Amino acid sequence: MEIFEYIPVREETQLRQLYALNRELAEQEGQGGLFRAEYPRYREAFLGHCPAAQGWLIVTKTESVGFLIVLRKFASYLASVTAYIEDLYLQPDCADPKNYLQVLKAMTDALQKEGADRVEIRVLKNGVLEPKILTEAGFSPVKKWRVWRVEQERGASG
Repeated sequence: MEIFEYIPVREETQLRQLYALNRELAEQEGQGGLFRAEYPRYREAFLGHCPAAQGWLIVTKTESVGFLIVLRKFASYLASVTAYIEDLYLQPDCADPKNYLQVLKAMTDALQKEGADRVEIRVLKNGVLEPKILTEAGFSPVKKWRVWRVEQERGASG
């Protein structure tokens, strides 16, 4: 098991590392063609005047080996903040279930210390994060919700 440090992305050089790792994740999932994130929009989302996302680099003593992206949500019935883990990635050499468990536990603790009353994650059905890992990290399935979305194609004229 690796020993990781979690570095909040607050500078341009850190964001460029996160962006490169995010592209790497898309390629590894066989979805490289879907990665359409233009860097200026990415930069605005993380480092702009009203950030939409919060990023962390996952590092060993010598290099960045992964990342975590979190979005904040508001639970209106509870009047509380929820931290939603949008993406979690460890490079193949580090992608051991024990390492994912370590990252999930550490980051859940950090997010709760920052004020999140709940931490949520949505995972691919055939992804790396199996239910056993999520359960060991303290997560439980949410069965009452379905996820629906509307997507707007970039460049579409209206």
